[in-house]
Amino acid sequence: VLDDASDVNFDFLDSKAEITSENGKAFRFAFGYVDVPDFPGLVNVDDENLVDATFNTKDFIRCAVQTGFAVDAENTRYALGGVLLNVVGERGWFVATCGRRLACRSEICNRGGDGKDKAAIIPATTVAALVKVIPADVKSVWVSFFEGKVLFQWDGGCLETTLVDGRYPNWRLILDVRAKEVEAQYEAADARKAADAFAKIGAKEVTVRTGKDELIFENEEKGAKIVIPAAINGIESASASLDVKFFVDFLTRADGRVTHYVNEDRPNLMTDENGWQYVIMPLKK
Repeated sequence: VLDDASDVNFDFLDSKAEITSENGKAFRFAFGYVDVPDFPGLVNVDDENLVDATFNTKDFIRCAVQTGFAVDAENTRYALGGVLLNVVGERGWFVATCGRRLACRSEICNRGGDGKDKAAIIPATTVAALVKVIPADVKSVWVSFFEGKVLFQWDGGCLETTLVDGRYPNWRLILDVRAKEVEAQYEAADARKAADAFAKIGAKEVTVRTGKDELIFENEEKGAKIVIPAAINGIESASASLDVKFFVDFLTRADGRVTHYVNEDRPNLMTDENGWQYVIMPLKK
């Protein structure tokens, strides 16, 4: 409505605010409002010593994009409905999991505040909002941890959020699988086309199997098979049945060449060339 109005008046009467226009497209719209003294205030962090971590904006957004999608907002374990932000030393870790997959990315950050390690579970809705509202042309995102809340700031804006209650799973243990698996290296774009093809025919799972200089995608129920080039280190006949959607979610966000540790019984760890880590639990046959 406001897009069509050039002359708008705001009137605050009792417990309602009223908007009117007089430019030939008259309208009247009333809505409730909160008095300024009743509106919750933001944490005051004018003191730069209260900033615990400073991230490059592009790094911060990349971390949010490559983790926020993997949460499970409907899980009764509330912690799985948020993204863990764990600042350790001069590196910030973003982690999200639903129990069947895990996404993890870390970036270097400049430390401030008391210099201690920090950890907080950020609501998925907050992570999605940060991706939308932080301008791409600002240089840095400043993060301040407080009791029960975290404040994100950038030039021209800020967003404060309460945290998700709960204890986060030991995600580092899940990532520690590399030495025990068969390693396949392939281009994310090649695998993305193959996985998308299985998704389009309605396949819920895809079996990936290593061959000689190749990775085979197949689904017996649909009678589908696609082969892509790959460098294989280890046993050539390793295989794993994976959830198609979870696999596509990774491949659509992965950059360049992927390293995939294949195993039918253990978590399948995948990393892209920029260090993003992603784990899918294999489906039981």
